[in-house]
Amino acid sequence: MIIKNFRIGFVLLAALASSPLAADWNQWLGPARDGHAEFVAPPAWPEAPARLWRVAVGEGHSSPVVSGDRVFVFARQGDNEILRALALADGREIWKVEYPAPYQMHPAAIPHGKGPKATPVAAEGKVCTSGISGILSCYEAATGKLAWRHDFSSLLGKAPEFFGVSASPLVVDGTLYLNIGSDTQGSFRAFDLKTGATRWDTPGIKPAYASAMLFEIGGRRQLVTLTYDAIVGLDAADGKLLWQQPYPDQYRQNVPTPLKVGELLFFGNIENGSFGARLEKEGTALRMKEVWKDKETSWYMASPITDGKRIYALNARQKGQMVVMKPETGEILWRSPGRQGENASLALAGELLLMVDTDGELSVYKAGDQPQLLKTYTIADSPVWAQAAWTDKLLLVKDRDGLAAWSFGAR
Repeated sequence: MIIKNFRIGFVLLAALASSPLAADWNQWLGPARDGHAEFVAPPAWPEAPARLWRVAVGEGHSSPVVSGDRVFVFARQGDNEILRALALADGREIWKVEYPAPYQMHPAAIPHGKGPKATPVAAEGKVCTSGISGILSCYEAATGKLAWRHDFSSLLGKAPEFFGVSASPLVVDGTLYLNIGSDTQGSFRAFDLKTGATRWDTPGIKPAYASAMLFEIGGRRQLVTLTYDAIVGLDAADGKLLWQQPYPDQYRQNVPTPLKVGELLFFGNIENGSFGARLEKEGTALRMKEVWKDKETSWYMASPITDGKRIYALNARQKGQMVVMKPETGEILWRSPGRQGENASLALAGELLLMVDTDGELSVYKAGDQPQLLKTYTIADSPVWAQAAWTDKLLLVKDRDGLAAWSFGAR
């Protein structure tokens, strides 16, 4: 490992404390892992946003994360995976760490590059990354010093249909949770965030590409995720498998992050469409009971989000079509014209619905049953596959090989 621009401050930034600041975007899908942003709209939307800075950081689909006045971005240059800490204000590099991570892509995934794909998490003074070949690393966020590392690349082996690690780590109360391995062998594990020691290990949970969520269901904290052929719920305290529901896809492409509205859970993939369900007790066991299913609304790569009244999602049909769905029934309240791309980064900020698509276009809607398009902006001139990150003032966009910060004017 190489550490450059090593700096130590006398006082850690407030954002490196155990609780993220309101304006932070410190992990996959933001501070609450639900796509909700603290972004404050300008009094009037400008004709064009101002690009404050852009830094070449390398390739990959890993999303930037923000903690205090720093941005952490995880990317690849050559055969090395690199984590950078940049100043939010001007993109200045504060520190950089890198390590060798050569990787051979499955032929079907070559156009998407060699990753990394998983988004880092910045929490409790640490920033942790999960590389495309199974290297899990945790660094001191202030300095870039390596705190601990585990190499799980042997679990990937030569998995014939696996396109590389994509699940983003989750940190809650000093514990890091991650489904590791591939679609041929794997396990769900909990690690001590400070030391990297394994707290529990549940074998046989073979990951797909979805990132796990921590939900409270029936008074019990559960880790819910999609594996390569099923949906599972595990007890967050000890990793006990509480329930599972078969959910195969022809190409093992279970990707979207699970969603919860009230007591209902929502899932989707490219082959089976989307559905809503609830967990019910059968004796001492938990079983999933389907409430509705929509075969024609397929959630492929983009993760759906909710404002509690509606589900906003990108339907893979019609070459990418925004939809608004009623959580209780799956009823489609609104559809966009289509052709909005293979993937989209969705966020909610107050009354705004924000979407960044793979063509590098930001669409600003007034959220609701029938979203109203307010503005569109071009914010990248190369494909955008990484989830966008929002602060109270800025939009951060990782394109093919760079990271840019955009401002929309005075507030």
